[in-house]
Amino acid sequence: MTVVSVLCACAIALAMTGCSKNSGSAPELKSSTVTSPTIGENGTLRVGVNTSLSPLAGMGNSKIIGIDVDLAAAVADSLGLKLQIVDTGSSPAKAIANGTVDVAFGVENGESSSGLKLTSEYIPTATAIFKLKSSNASAPTVGSTTKIAAQASSKSAWSVTNTFSSDSLVSSSDIASAFQSLKSGEADYVAADAVFGTYAASKAEIDVEIVAIIGSASGYSAAVAESNTELYSAVSAALTELTNNGTVAVIQKKWLGNEITLDDATKLSGSSSSNSSSSSSSSSSTKSESSGSKSVATDANSV
Repeated sequence: MTVVSVLCACAIALAMTGCSKNSGSAPELKSSTVTSPTIGENGTLRVGVNTSLSPLAGMGNSKIIGIDVDLAAAVADSLGLKLQIVDTGSSPAKAIANGTVDVAFGVENGESSSGLKLTSEYIPTATAIFKLKSSNASAPTVGSTTKIAAQASSKSAWSVTNTFSSDSLVSSSDIASAFQSLKSGEADYVAADAVFGTYAASKAEIDVEIVAIIGSASGYSAAVAESNTELYSAVSAALTELTNNGTVAVIQKKWLGNEITLDDATKLSGSSSSNSSSSSSSSSSTKSESSGSKSVATDANSV
């Protein structure tokens, strides 16, 4: 578990929202709205992220950067706090329970969250079906033998096999390779997590759009200890404000090129018998998807 730096949350939040500041003067923190014991250290919000989940969080120029870092900075600023980012890996619940962090970002609804309370989703996701924008193709038909590229042994690959067939799956080493298969014509579509897929396509400068999702949509949230109702209320209120004032959309566009919306995507699902017989094996046999690099791109679109 690595603590990388204590950042000036106000400065980062100003950069995200495009607010101006007087030349030669440092931005002032607001008065803190939460204190110890609601947070572990007075004046600082300690936020856990998982640096293997780029673009939510990853390494760039020896620093932890990404969507979750920018959003955490904006939340900390809203609460009048400085920000400390901690790489908690895939164990946010443990880091919160042992007091290493106050809150964790990048927790997907539906994950095991015993002892945690999750905020509303700040970015939606699902197993998404992407097509080239230049293609006239509509959403694929369930049960068809259309070719869909997905990262091998991932949740998306399992979803393709379950919803379509094993013959439909074009297995790829990572999401970036899957989009190259789409670009070359080897595949008609790509199946990937909506966030990671959008990021990988943007990095590769492949113009795509989401035409369908498989199963139900979920999303990424912030998590706090279930018993810490005061911090939960404060973080939830801050995220709601940042969503309503457009900050969350600006951060998404910076890293992903556009804001993710799934409302217009066609909803696909496999047969009920197939779903019931293989849902348990999915959780035990699939692995996390990779955008093709653990490092987060440092040349995200400027805002």
